[in-house]
Amino acid sequence: MTKPTHPGSAHNNGNSAGRRLDMILESKVESADLAETLIYEFAKQEYNETEHHAIQLAVREAMANAVLHGNRFDHCKKVFLTVELCARDLKISIRDEGEGCEVEDVPDPLAEHNMLRESGRGMLLIRTCMDEVAWQKGPSGGTHLVMAKRRSHSNSAPK
Repeated sequence: MTKPTHPGSAHNNGNSAGRRLDMILESKVESADLAETLIYEFAKQEYNETEHHAIQLAVREAMANAVLHGNRFDHCKKVFLTVELCARDLKISIRDEGEGCEVEDVPDPLAEHNMLRESGRGMLLIRTCMDEVAWQKGPSGGTHLVMAKRRSHSNSAPK
């Protein structure tokens, strides 16, 4: 189901910063659950409950976008997940192998004519939940999302 490409390691420097996890996930809905769980376990000591909820929601939406809109449930295509705990933030990278999208072309979910649409709010939720968000269309296709959640002062003290 998943394949760790780099198992992630903690530096023994008195805090948990500097750890990294790389995963290759299948293009199926269950991968969103797995990514959410992996990231929670990876950074559970670094964020409070509210921050974890925001991170989990952003990851779930990003994975759903990669699997559904990017890879279109094509089981031959994968989703690449990288998580890195840095001194100041948690950086999450999610890349699909689909055709890619132009973020500017995604309809505004807050526009009156889009309010009742069944989908289209994922990017808004991701932007709301995370402190930094950037999408890029890959040179060989696919969409690459990089997002970060800053660590609060109370959570970033050495452990």
